[in-house]
Amino acid sequence: MAGLAGGFPGAILTVPLGVVIGAVGGTACAVASLNHPTANEEFQQILGAADISILKRSLEKAVNAPRAECSLVLADGSAPVAPDAVIEIEKIELGMACQYGQQAYWIAVQWRVTDAAKQRVLGSTTTHCSQKSSRNIDEWFANPGQARTEIDHTLAKTGQHMAAQLLSKENLPRCTFQSRETGELEAE
Repeated sequence: MAGLAGGFPGAILTVPLGVVIGAVGGTACAVASLNHPTANEEFQQILGAADISILKRSLEKAVNAPRAECSLVLADGSAPVAPDAVIEIEKIELGMACQYGQQAYWIAVQWRVTDAAKQRVLGSTTTHCSQKSSRNIDEWFANPGQARTEIDHTLAKTGQHMAAQLLSKENLPRCTFQSRETGELEAE
């Protein structure tokens, strides 16, 4: 893994944010926008508290999981000392929206795989995941700890989806999730 080693640097995470009045939702989103004129700043603060390394750990765990076709994975699930390929995360973008009064956001991870020995790019793609909270906008911003937990869970699911994309022989659709009250996610 490369690109996330430094933790949460500004060069890796960009946050192209719009106002909360979003994609869908009309009146409920308009009222939420009036109630949260500083939504962009609040969203950035919640993102700043998120653990971006969850994406890396989730991706590594899924890629390093023992599989019958892969004999180079060690018994403890770790990768061999000299990997065949390196996954480089080039950019992570996050944005928020409002869907019928519910807080929603999306994550786009631009990444590529290079041959470790020859430094040749084997492939590159962008993984898109979106998430709709079980909480409305007022509830979501009122409890930044729970909001951060949702974002952490979304980062983990995004890492898992990246691994599935990497290991799949077919193109996988974008991942979409809905959170439960606990912050856990389920596929939508």
